Amino acid sequence: MRERKMKEKGAMDITNRKKIGVIIGQCEQDSQTEALKGIFSKAFEHNMDVLVFSTFLRADSSKSKEASMSDSNIINMVNFDALDGVIYCPDYCVISGYQQRIEEKLEKHCKDKPVVFMDLTSDKYPYILANDELGIKKMVEHFIIEHGFIDIAFVTGPEDNEHSQSRLKGFKEAMKEHSLDIKPNRIFYGDFWYNDGERIVESIAGRHKKLPDVIICASDSMAISVCNALKKRGYDVPRDISVAGYDATPEGKHFDPPITSMSRPMRNMGERTAAKLISMIDNTEFVDFFEEKEIIAGSSCPCHGYRASEVARELNDNPYVYIYGYEEEQYSRMLEKLISKTTLEDFCSEFIWLLFQIKGTKMVGLCLNEDWQGDDYLNVDYRKFGYSDRMYLAAKRIVGDDGKVTANVETYRTFDLKEMFPPMNEPRKKPAAFFFHPIFLEDRAFGYSVLSYGDEIKTYDTFYHSWMMFIAIGIEFLRRQILLTKLYDKMAEQAYNDSMTGVYNRNAFNEYAEEVLNYCRDNNEKIFVLVGDLNNLKHINDDFGHVDGDIAIKTCAAAISYAHDEALSKEQKGNARVFRIGGDEFAIIGRGDYSEKDMSDLKAMVNKFTEAFNEREKKKYKVSISLGTSCLKVGEGDTIQKVISIADEEMFAEKQRYKLMNP
Repeated sequence: MRERKMKEKGAMDITNRKKIGVIIGQCEQDSQTEALKGIFSKAFEHNMDVLVFSTFLRADSSKSKEASMSDSNIINMVNFDALDGVIYCPDYCVISGYQQRIEEKLEKHCKDKPVVFMDLTSDKYPYILANDELGIKKMVEHFIIEHGFIDIAFVTGPEDNEHSQSRLKGFKEAMKEHSLDIKPNRIFYGDFWYNDGERIVESIAGRHKKLPDVIICASDSMAISVCNALKKRGYDVPRDISVAGYDATPEGKHFDPPITSMSRPMRNMGERTAAKLISMIDNTEFVDFFEEKEIIAGSSCPCHGYRASEVARELNDNPYVYIYGYEEEQYSRMLEKLISKTTLEDFCSEFIWLLFQIKGTKMVGLCLNEDWQGDDYLNVDYRKFGYSDRMYLAAKRIVGDDGKVTANVETYRTFDLKEMFPPMNEPRKKPAAFFFHPIFLEDRAFGYSVLSYGDEIKTYDTFYHSWMMFIAIGIEFLRRQILLTKLYDKMAEQAYNDSMTGVYNRNAFNEYAEEVLNYCRDNNEKIFVLVGDLNNLKHINDDFGHVDGDIAIKTCAAAISYAHDEALSKEQKGNARVFRIGGDEFAIIGRGDYSEKDMSDLKAMVNKFTEAFNEREKKKYKVSISLGTSCLKVGEGDTIQKVISIADEEMFAEKQRYKLMNP
């Protein structure tokens, strides 16, 4: 017993595990993936959890400014008070205005906790860099030493970019150490992307200029762009000129010819950044450690490394796996299934079922804003920014330490946004990494998703990015479906409800009266009708105005509704309805055996209500209602008009008595 309690106590202590927050973007990209793996490995060594807050895109969406803003909304759900330290990767958070908002958050919430920048310098916070200078220097020396090249052109990134300057510095140092001239006409500024190859090659090879031995680019994307521009002019790479890149992307490897390149030491940088932050959290000494990368020889230089044919064989050996995992048509069914759902419960159940596509997860959560549909179904406005103080954990799937899988759909229970993801705070034997991503479509902010592979050193791939976009599209379809359903219901209500009094209108009376009449005839039951006519409505309108006339009409409806609720038995109320059948005419219609006392009590309750109104409001006029009732069995050929006419006779007789007494 004592041992079990000690184990239980130990398990509870796990909830106090320290947490590192990582602010980054586009996690599925190779550089970010490797950096995160380094962060995870170092954090797990120290029994710390890692919470990754990521946008789906690194930079602005080419499709929509609104989508970029919604993507960067993720920073607004971060509870910095729950974190022991923060790693910030500004170079992967370049959505317009996003860096400023992040740094404002850090300034406000992290005054007393450590923050480390990764892959970019900072004036306020310590930072860790990848040492691209050393990598580029090594690449330049490869062409000088291994191939004897002396005429070397270098393409770096934008002139005011830190990474551009670092890589250019590495190029210049290598040239200087080998006593080679650094020619201004051999240095070019690009964009790190695919857009400037044509311009650069025109500057290098235009008008019969002598080609350099090699063009070394500060990124594989620029190297591919340069190769394409050279091919367009009839040059063969590497026979006529060599080309090299830097950062060893899959695109460079799969290009023809595969680009000679070098990986950035991203995993090492992630480990170093985490180690720096942990040393600040624990107040221990930080000793930096670097990893040198090797040249990856492709076929774009005389090394004649791996060739396009080898890459093709590799792809054939690892065929593309569709998101559904077995048949292409199943992939297209995902959206079809999602958009067919008409309730949040059904949608969340489908969400949980679809999770089989995301392999190896230990925890997954779908967290929705309380107002994810909009504040009012008659107002199409919806949340565009931020998150609600209370969130729905609408769906979750958790694999426990014992391997037991639990999946829940809870669309009515909420949690405090400060908790971020409640299951994350429950006892666990091992540390874990959690990915938080916004769920949005254009400018619609629905909530966020949570994904964890537990203590596995792993990040998600591009499939998860696409998968979550389908989920967001499905949520938008559901939101519209629910809105349309409510609008249809409202239209139906307006078609059968009197807008002034709130009781059923004449259209509803006609349908329900016929329904009750047929039921009573078929089942040998009595049909009951009460009719009421507001006295002196014309006098009230003419002498006191239509506002007071409307008050009198509403009071009449309220009086008859009150009598319906208070005088009828539970069974009688169950099949009786109140209607406004004309300007000043009202009715109750129902079925069952109403005694003389029942009908008398009903009329007395109506009069009680109007008398109380007159006494309370002290108007210059009196609100009163002439009433009549009928209750009888109906046979073939009988109509609702016959039943009403009997009640009308009683009502007209009462109205005549009222006029004689109130000339």
